[in-house]
Parts: sequence; C-alpha cells; structure tokens
Amino acid sequence: MYWQKTKTGKYRYFESYIEPVTRIRKTASVTLDKNTTKAKKQAQARLNARISELTGETGKPSNMTLSGLVEAYRAAQGQILRPQTLAHNVIIMSKVAEMFDGIPVDNLTARLVSERFARLDATPTKKNGRLRQLRTLLRWAYRMDYVKDVSWLDKLTLYPDDVKARRDLKYLESEELKKVIESADAEYGLLISALALSGLRIGEALALDASDVDTVIHVTKTLSPTTGEIGPTKTHESNRDIYIQKELKEVLDRANKSGPLFAKAGRRVNYYKFNTYFGDLTKQVLDRRLTPHALRHTHVSLLAAAGVPLEVIGRRLGHNDSKITREIYFHVTESLKDKDAALLDAITLL
Repeated sequence: MYWQKTKTGKYRYFESYIEPVTRIRKTASVTLDKNTTKAKKQAQARLNARISELTGETGKPSNMTLSGLVEAYRAAQGQILRPQTLAHNVIIMSKVAEMFDGIPVDNLTARLVSERFARLDATPTKKNGRLRQLRTLLRWAYRMDYVKDVSWLDKLTLYPDDVKARRDLKYLESEELKKVIESADAEYGLLISALALSGLRIGEALALDASDVDTVIHVTKTLSPTTGEIGPTKTHESNRDIYIQKELKEVLDRANKSGPLFAKAGRRVNYYKFNTYFGDLTKQVLDRRLTPHALRHTHVSLLAAAGVPLEVIGRRLGHNDSKITREIYFHVTESLKDKDAALLDAITLL
C-alpha cells in the first residue's frame, strides 16, 4: 500500500490487485483525512474489503480481519441504517476489532473470544454490548460471504448482569429529581426539567429549535453525539408530537424563543459537556453517576406512578415496545401495590 497527499489536504491510499478474469493489474483507492498509524491501518482494512468485493473472493478463506469487516459493514450499511445507528454500531465494532488486531476472522473461535473478553476491564453491561455487536458484525459478514462459518457464535454466552440493580440506578425518584434540578445552574436545570417532563432523548432535545414548539413539541430530528450533526430521528416511530402538559409548558416558556430551544451561553448545548456535567451533578447530589438518558427513564417512572397506561407512555416516548420501559413501569406499579398494602395494614376499619 502507498499513499499520496491530495490538493485538499487529505490522503489517498492505493493498493494494487489482479482482476481474476482479465488478469489485468488494477488499483483500488480510499481517501482519509489523516496519515497516522491508525489511519493507515484503517485504509488497509478498507482496501482489503474493497478488493475482496471487486475480485469476488469474499467467500474464500482470506486474511480479512475484524477491522476490515467493520469498514465493509460501514460502506454497505451506509444506505440502510440511520446515520446515528450506523455510527454507534461502528464505534463499538471498532473497539471489538482492536481486541483482535491482526487476527484473521476465519481464525476466531469461541475460546479465543471468551479469553479476550475475560481480560477486558469493563462492566458486564459493556462487555455484553461489545459481544452483541460482534455477533451483529459476524452474522452480517456471513450473509455477505465474507466469512465461511459463524456457528461458533452460539457457544458464546452473555455475562451475568444484575438487571434490577441497573434498572433501579437508571431513574430518579421525584424527590431525587427535585434535588438535582435545585442544585443545577439555571440553563442546565431548564434542560434537565424538560427532559424529565417530556421523555425526550437528549439528542432530540438538543436538536430542537424554538420553531419546533407550538401546542406540542414536534420531534423530527436528533443531534448525533458521534458526528455533532443534526439528522433524522433514531427510528420512524421516534417522529412524533409530544403533548405539552402544564408543568412542561412552564419550563418551555423559559427556553429560547428563537434559534436553539436549549442553549448555554447563547449556543446550542454541547452533548458531551452536558453529559459530563449531569454525571458529576448526580454523583455529587445522589452519590451515583447517571447519564442524561436516566431522565427519559425517570419520565417513565413518574408517569407510571401517576397511573398513565403503558401504551400511552410508549407513544409519548416514540417506540412501540421497549423492554426497559416495561421493566421500569412494572417495577413502579408493583412498588405502589406494596405501599397500598402498607397503608391498609396501618388502619382499622371496624
């Protein structure tokens, strides 16, 4: 492989190959922004994937690595998946690929994968997230004839994960929410209140302009944390109108009347700065670090406690079915039953 710097300041990488039918030597190329060691590895992976496609050798044993598969997946799924979904998948897949740097995909086994994951310093939740993306990548590669066999994936099992403990940590009780809002500065406190009262995803909230709000909040776009650009929502069901109840209206009335609905120092709130701020704030106030997504779960818990039906909550959040939403809903409603029982035990009727 060799490279040249283009007139625009980018770098074009080249690799030659023999066209199998004509036996003519040809050249494949890719263009990247940098020429660092990491960029060169990425370029080589993309070139290998591209040459495999051009020569029709994707189904034959090869030295294709996970990094190469990630680049092939990125190119093929770019027209299928929504940008933020593709970016999220590729980020995690790339982290998995780094764990097996240079190892041909056809040499991967359940034992090798299990050993590498056992050495990974991460929570069970993060390990399971990477395992799921590895399965997604390799099963896609099998369907596209990049690899010969992935049956060994069925031997891998997810790590034990305390779902109840994670769920309980991912939403705030009403009094906890009030403490967090009271401790936040005015601009971030406004955003925190809006997220908890609307169920908006953080990206959806940060993409809103004043023009997106009238008698309802019109959700039609989201801010991607990976690209920093505003694009389509996560799913088709995410496009929705959110009814503005009295409490939410009082919050929105204090938001910007032109430009970005939520701003910090006059500019659209930065996704990562707010994420860090919220984590530090909840650690300080509640002694546990949460992400802004916990406010979406908090919205579920508040509505469940108020007796709002699960299907109504689902429509408000913009999805037809969500396991975590159901878990929170039934956890809250069950705890209400416990409170009812305690209340009845404390009274005398006769």
